[in-house]
Amino acid sequence: MKHLFFILILLHGLIHIMGFLKAFQIAEMNQLQTPISKPMGILWLNGTMNCVPWQTPLKAYKSVNGYYLPSQAELVYNYPGGDLCYGMFSLKNIKYNSIKQ
Repeated sequence: MKHLFFILILLHGLIHIMGFLKAFQIAEMNQLQTPISKPMGILWLNGTMNCVPWQTPLKAYKSVNGYYLPSQAELVYNYPGGDLCYGMFSLKNIKYNSIKQ
């Protein structure tokens, strides 16, 4: 379970970096479809420092090889004025314990 938590936190951090890169046009990020201004890009990069609570609701659980796994997730900041969903994920396929041959 701690490995899964680590992976989720790592992915969350990578998404913050993607927002920064898109805002400053360092890299093209087609996955992030909402325009991001440069000031917001700085907030994306500094997202863990702004002390705004966040959540990653997991949804649409599906049975995969006997395991119930979430197939959708959202990234949500809980601002005092209302929630801001700034990312959504959909599980397309999964492969685990595989060995390259």
